[in-house]
Amino acid sequence: MNRIIYLSFLSLFFFQCESDDSLMPDTMNPVIDDMSQTVIDHLEPLAVSPLDWTDESLIFFDAWKDKQIVGLGEGTHGSTDFFEAKHRIFKYMVEKHGFRIFAIEADFGESIYINEAILASDKTSLRALMTEKMLFWTWKTEEVLALLLWMCDYNEGKAENEKLHYVGVDCKFNTYHPLLVNQYLNDNSPSLADEASEILAFLLSVSANGASEIKLSEYMNKLEDLEEFILLFEGEKENLISKTSTQEYLMTRRLLELCKQAFEQEWSNFHPDVLPYSRDPFMAENALWYLEEFFEYEKMIMWQHNYHVGRISSFGPQGSLGTNLSRQLGEAYRSLGFSFAKGAFTAFYQPGTPLSTLRRNSITSALEPNTINSFFYATQEPAFLVATDDLIKDEAWESAFDEGLNMINIGATYNGTASDYYLEIEAEFWDVFIHFQNINDAIQL
Repeated sequence: MNRIIYLSFLSLFFFQCESDDSLMPDTMNPVIDDMSQTVIDHLEPLAVSPLDWTDESLIFFDAWKDKQIVGLGEGTHGSTDFFEAKHRIFKYMVEKHGFRIFAIEADFGESIYINEAILASDKTSLRALMTEKMLFWTWKTEEVLALLLWMCDYNEGKAENEKLHYVGVDCKFNTYHPLLVNQYLNDNSPSLADEASEILAFLLSVSANGASEIKLSEYMNKLEDLEEFILLFEGEKENLISKTSTQEYLMTRRLLELCKQAFEQEWSNFHPDVLPYSRDPFMAENALWYLEEFFEYEKMIMWQHNYHVGRISSFGPQGSLGTNLSRQLGEAYRSLGFSFAKGAFTAFYQPGTPLSTLRRNSITSALEPNTINSFFYATQEPAFLVATDDLIKDEAWESAFDEGLNMINIGATYNGTASDYYLEIEAEFWDVFIHFQNINDAIQL
């Protein structure tokens, strides 16, 4: 039987039996049938388990083979299915199209330690490095470990210019950046190490103790101290490169920039009225630095939350990571958003504040009507890919996006009420959707 006819039959049968399905909206809307039929007409079905996806099922991504950055989102920060899907897509883009850089929503400094193990194909130390060095709980999972182990296997016996790199682009803390700078300076310029000791020690103390008591005047003075040291460091460029290498010098200079970024983030968390949100622009800046200055225009897969990789101009004063990358790269940036209908995920349970416990959460309630999730669920296809351009060719979909279409997006916290996480999206946010009817919680290390 033709696949489209078969899926249409399933869709028709589904609506005739709505009383047996607790996930469909309580008030059925006829538009769901038409909207879902458009999805059925254009979707590419995928195996339920992403690690079983064949190369043939991923040929859609051949159109992105020459893109500079491909952003892969996730509908929650703690789901096996999203993580394994990104693993499989990364593997495909590496093997078929020469992508070499894996960039993640993780601390810039911590990732240097992990990248060293991956470059050396040192599989035995990865679990301990992830447990001890990673600052964000979301990536301390068996699924991420499996991806890093695959990267080690891939790098085995490869020439240096063929190896995969693991990089973090986030800048929330100064846990490692001052330490790494200090190590480089002590090894290569004791005089510069002495000059930097006070400001680096201060930055470490801020990460350890918080910035709530730091007044604006002190913040500005310390920032000026750091900028003055950066000028001293740059004045020793030729000498430092002669003792080490251009790459080591460039990395240490970037780590000093990360010291500034993280200090700003830590201070602005307590003074958002004075210093607005700039994390996403910083992450975009760090990703572009890797491509344009450190790796000389290799191609990058970016692993983040949906709302970071999406082109969302309202996400902070300067827009999301994806917005900033699109500004710089134009058509050389592409993004993928993940959707789901029900299932389990890991998040901090947060019925109020402060944060409570990291735990397994689940969503099994009826979907909100006229949402991406309900339209995708009504296809009854267990997992699939559909391009946004194919959806908005349909007048009903174009109007739905224009009028305001919601979709579930859950980050690091969850309060137990699914309806609070339906956020309005626009057609330009993501170039393609991958949808799972059911998701499973990621396995913590």
